[in-house]
Amino acid sequence: MSRAPKATRAEVEARTNDVFKLILAGEDHARITAYAAEKWQLSARQSRTYISRATVRLAEHGQVNRQTEFSRAMARLNDLYAKTVKLQDYRTALSIQKEINSLMQLSAPPPPAAPVVLATPQDVLDIVAQELNAVLAGGSTVEHTRQIEALAALALKSIELTNLSERLATLETFVENIRQEKKSDVYH
Repeated sequence: MSRAPKATRAEVEARTNDVFKLILAGEDHARITAYAAEKWQLSARQSRTYISRATVRLAEHGQVNRQTEFSRAMARLNDLYAKTVKLQDYRTALSIQKEINSLMQLSAPPPPAAPVVLATPQDVLDIVAQELNAVLAGGSTVEHTRQIEALAALALKSIELTNLSERLATLETFVENIRQEKKSDVYH
């Protein structure tokens, strides 16, 4: 039995692109394997190779350079701002400026809140819930949330230790009372 000729680089690239498109279209491995067998007479192992190559390509497409995307967004917003001012569309220009301010986090900081007292686990849960809602509403950064998370974990641990020390003190008092009662029973 003779082997099929090895695919050229161009054929490999074209097949990988086809498989990439099938993955984007939501096709599963079984359907892609059947497609490759029918169209290119490939074995299941050969199909897996193309699926792997296409999956790597998919992962590369998903990688985002945050600084590049930030710069692109700022350039677009600045361009739109200049065009709207030139057209004397000041309402839209103001909206764009607000978006720029938001993107650059230039909004005025909120007034300082009253000091937070964390005396119970529920207090900690309330703070965590507030922070979660702020993140979901877009009013908080991920870094701020991580700091809140770390502080909440410390607060909960402190509350647990405080509760344990109070319970231990109660138990020690109880044990001491029992000892005192036994001593007084012995002398009576």
